[in-house]
Amino acid sequence: MNKDGWRKVKLGDIMQNISDKKHGELRMLSVVHGTGLMYRDEYFNNAQYNDSKEALDKYKRCIPGDFINDLSTFSQGMEMTDKEGLVSPAYGVLRVNNTEEYLPEFLKYVFVRDDFIKSLQPYVKVGARQGKNIAWTDMSQVEIDIPPYSEQLQIADTLSHLDSLISVKGGGGVTHD
Repeated sequence: MNKDGWRKVKLGDIMQNISDKKHGELRMLSVVHGTGLMYRDEYFNNAQYNDSKEALDKYKRCIPGDFINDLSTFSQGMEMTDKEGLVSPAYGVLRVNNTEEYLPEFLKYVFVRDDFIKSLQPYVKVGARQGKNIAWTDMSQVEIDIPPYSEQLQIADTLSHLDSLISVKGGGGVTHD
């Protein structure tokens, strides 16, 4: 810990990889980088999909505060969801272990920073099918700097306020299913 109370923690010490399946009754979510997650049917203007419950049971459930990571396009960071729903089994779903010590709303800003994304580079593997990949076992070893909880709260509130101002001006995002 440094003099300001900040400390380094490994992702694997503060988060866990979740694979909660067999919830085919839930709605599908789409990752919209820079915006978060949106219900697929709303984002794509009520487009109709023929997803059977049986097929959707293979998808992963996420809940508000979870982080969604496309393991093959991690270079855009991870998005935090404020919704319960289903994401593709190709995504990693990461959940904070102790939200009284580690604030997801603070971490959402950490996980899209260039320095965080660059810290993942040593763990990148080139796969034949999807190009560059990163496994949770490797990602869990990445260290991030965390301030005391009260400072996480202040930082998250300030950045959230700035995000609100930007969205009023018409910000947008990039989507991935």
